[in-house]
Amino acid sequence: MIIRSQNGLVIEEFNTVYYSEWGVGLPTLQTPTRIMGEYSTKEKARKVLDDLHNDLIHGSKNFQFPKDEDVKV
Repeated sequence: MIIRSQNGLVIEEFNTVYYSEWGVGLPTLQTPTRIMGEYSTKEKARKVLDDLHNDLIHGSKNFQFPKDEDVKV
């Protein structure tokens, strides 16, 4: 699957996306090489991971990480 970063400036093929709280402590979703999105809460980050997982299951070929304000939990 091809993923696009939250800010729209990075597109990459991925094998792994994971949750992290490093730097300023914001929940982030990242690949091994870069941050793809930052969220204000763990719940929002989890919702985005769930959405990514659902897209993978349903055969989607691409995914863009949404802006924090667009994630509804």
